Amino acid sequence: MPIKQLSASSLVQDFKLYPRAQVDDYHVREIAEAIRAGNVLPPIIADLKSKRVIDGFHRIRAHQKVHGANVMEKVDLREYDDDAAMLKDAMTLNASHGRTLTVYDKTRCLLLAQELGISREVVSAVL
Repeated sequence: MPIKQLSASSLVQDFKLYPRAQVDDYHVREIAEAIRAGNVLPPIIADLKSKRVIDGFHRIRAHQKVHGANVMEKVDLREYDDDAAMLKDAMTLNASHGRTLTVYDKTRCLLLAQELGISREVVSAVL
């Protein structure tokens, strides 16, 4: 799907699909400074139907910090079959860029995956 412009406030940050233990406020401030310096960040990735964020929790909050709650975000809307597919993509994307996943984050991934019927082997492969 093409990249769309959506209000940040229209995106759903569902922590049941968030591989990290928490959103790191220090990292949000770092990204906000990068935005103020003129850096262009990659688009947010979200589910087409539900607008649930798959990747970009820190970026959304940083943009809101700089430009306000209703800032328009570039969003890559993707189609997913179910919550398990969304979580698997969220884990894959978070493991490949941004802040390194902690041991606690990886344990959280395993627990979330277990609830959605994703095997330990799949989690190990994507992390």
